[in-house]
Amino acid sequence: MRRRCRPFTILDAMILVGASAAGSALARTILNDALVMPRTPMWVARPITYFLLAWTLAFIPLRLRRPRPPLRRLMGQPGMAACCAVAIVTAIDATSWTIYGMQIDPQHAREMLARYWRGASQHPGPAVAVTWLGLALSRRWRPEPGWIDRLGRVVGVLWLLTLLCDWRFGRWTINLTYRLWIRQP
Repeated sequence: MRRRCRPFTILDAMILVGASAAGSALARTILNDALVMPRTPMWVARPITYFLLAWTLAFIPLRLRRPRPPLRRLMGQPGMAACCAVAIVTAIDATSWTIYGMQIDPQHAREMLARYWRGASQHPGPAVAVTWLGLALSRRWRPEPGWIDRLGRVVGVLWLLTLLCDWRFGRWTINLTYRLWIRQP
């Protein structure tokens, strides 16, 4: 018999509302940058990545709340694996950026978050792609029927969609799409 997912509770809603508030606060840090940036796809995607980051980090405690499957089985769920991959990549990036920033310019710590995320917002997408590829190739892709893993998968897919806004990957996919599907007469 398959285990059922736990129901959505008020505590879950409170965690998601708190994550949305944190995402809004983070997105406000780049308002000044957004007004002077050229209008590119990343101009739209960067504020969205702040919300995604907040929801990604909020997803992990949501998934770890009991009742839950054992941790070994939990890491085979694509939603949890994607959010953990993003959290690990973000922690590594933030640690290295903090060390770098403190060595170079310790007086301007307030602007460091916007500068950090400007350079590191393209790292979570490939982390999700590699994690999901690893789960699929190792045959450990074990989605759980229920709202929690689906939420994690949606967040993972949104991280993958941010790859299209990255100029390096986006230009490559646009060129490939143009060559494959749009034929010249």
